[in-house]
Amino acid sequence: MLKAEDAKAFLRLLATHAHEKNLAIGQKNTPELAAARNEVGVDFAVVEECGQYDECGRYATAFGDNMIVIEYTDRGMKKACQGWGNKVSIVHRDLRLVSDGAKDYHDEVCARS
Repeated sequence: MLKAEDAKAFLRLLATHAHEKNLAIGQKNTPELAAARNEVGVDFAVVEECGQYDECGRYATAFGDNMIVIEYTDRGMKKACQGWGNKVSIVHRDLRLVSDGAKDYHDEVCARS
């Protein structure tokens, strides 16, 4: 039942409070709100699967290199690394986020050139 304007108003309140405490605040996902970064006052973005869904550019336009990208597929990781690997932090993780040493554990970053 919340609309984008409601989400932005709430985020603005959270950002104001965080900044009063000298804390940075980030936005998670939601490329539709990335363009409102300055309006709502967020400092960075944590972005899941922007390579997979071809959304990294939308976040980069709003956040520059102030974003952390998490990919869960080989395809998404490859695409994110090709386009943004030298600009932002990108990690390829297992979808279930299991502990290091578990059978399905995966943790990889883009190769730097």
